[in-house]
Parts: sequence; C-alpha cells; structure tokens
Amino acid sequence: MEALSRCEELIRTSEQTIHDTAINFIQEIRSNEKQTVEELHAVYGSDCMEYMDCKKDLAVQVITA
Repeated sequence: MEALSRCEELIRTSEQTIHDTAINFIQEIRSNEKQTVEELHAVYGSDCMEYMDCKKDLAVQVITA
C-alpha cells in the first residue's frame, strides 16, 4: 500500500509539473505572438494600419468616384 501511495503521489506531482510547464509555454508563445504582431504593425506604420481599418470606407469611395 505504501509503494502504491508513493507511486500515486509521484504521478500526481508529475502531472502537475507537466501542466504547469505547458501553461508557461503557452504564456511565452502568446507573449511572442503579441510582440511579433506589434513589430509587424510598426514596420508598416500607423498610416497603413489606419487604412486597413478604413478599408470598407475606401472601397466605397473608389466605387463612387
């Protein structure tokens, strides 16, 4: 019974470690994603980003012109 209890504790501890590690990886990936998107937006500049946001309005202006 004692060996089984130790085995169970080891499994639970390992599962928690795996879960915590996965959470940390996910947080790091999300942080990198956010930083990379911000860098992309910086490369194209705020004017380009504003035009993308106003794309529908621009399309309407082109069609009516």
